[in-house]
Amino acid sequence: MFENFPVREYLGNLNLWNVSKMAFFASRNSSEMEKEKIRCWGRNQAKNGVCFIGTFHSDAEKALLHTALKNGGSAVWILGKSIPVELSHVEGKALDEDRLLILSCHQRLHYSTATSRFANHISALHADTVVFASISRESLLYPFYRLLHGRRTSEIIRVK
Repeated sequence: MFENFPVREYLGNLNLWNVSKMAFFASRNSSEMEKEKIRCWGRNQAKNGVCFIGTFHSDAEKALLHTALKNGGSAVWILGKSIPVELSHVEGKALDEDRLLILSCHQRLHYSTATSRFANHISALHADTVVFASISRESLLYPFYRLLHGRRTSEIIRVK
């Protein structure tokens, strides 16, 4: 089922792996105004039935995940570390309602640069569309954006 990468553990609805997905990446340095725009956009996307995929590591990415799940959306959460022992109420409810799949590729407490990059690549590889929000040329995500944009021009969206 999980071609192209080893899954160490998973939790949630495996059927989400086979649906159309939109990857989402945002800078760790997103402002509060940018995060609010992301929440508003995520609310609309969730109501339109979009299933998100990503690492949901930065605060802006977490804001999107929680907003989507609060509004009935679904997500595939790719972790570059072990699955957390405790999940938020929103995440737990989405698991109970079969709207969340959490995949762990590495057995470790925290992300490393390598496991984070690996999880980002897996997320993008298994997405039909990839959205980058609030990234600048100085962002750690910018080289990843350039790499993907060079390979998948029509499926990569950068929101400023």
